[in-house]
Amino acid sequence: MVLSRSLDLPDQAQLWDSSVAPTLVVHGQDAPEEVKTRLDSVGVQRQELQACEPGILMTLLAQRGCNRVLWECGPGLAAAALQQACVQELAAVLAPKLLGGEPARTPLGQLGFQGMDDVVLLQGLQQQRLADDLLLQATVSPLSDPC
Repeated sequence: MVLSRSLDLPDQAQLWDSSVAPTLVVHGQDAPEEVKTRLDSVGVQRQELQACEPGILMTLLAQRGCNRVLWECGPGLAAAALQQACVQELAAVLAPKLLGGEPARTPLGQLGFQGMDDVVLLQGLQQQRLADDLLLQATVSPLSDPC
């Protein structure tokens, strides 16, 4: 499943190969008609949403029988998924590398917290070595009602 507001997706991506797995592309109402037509012509399942929000997406996926979702996304969608209580577990891989300044993208967008009393609490932290990297896994304390 791919969520894309604008359907700005690479033509050569493996997600178009439905012999590996069926692909559902979920998009916003402003996606270009020519891209929607192309997806329909290659047999990709497509679903248009009024808003590309994690909570709405989770409802759609639940209606399709999906109750486990792996969010692999950018910082904005990651923050929205946390804010809308769509994340129960978190896994982060830390590499022994530092990158600072402008090019150092954070994996999580703005959550709007003003102080340490507002933070997302992680519980049951576990760690595992993956070669030179470190995998951290924890349960997320909900910020609000679940999706």
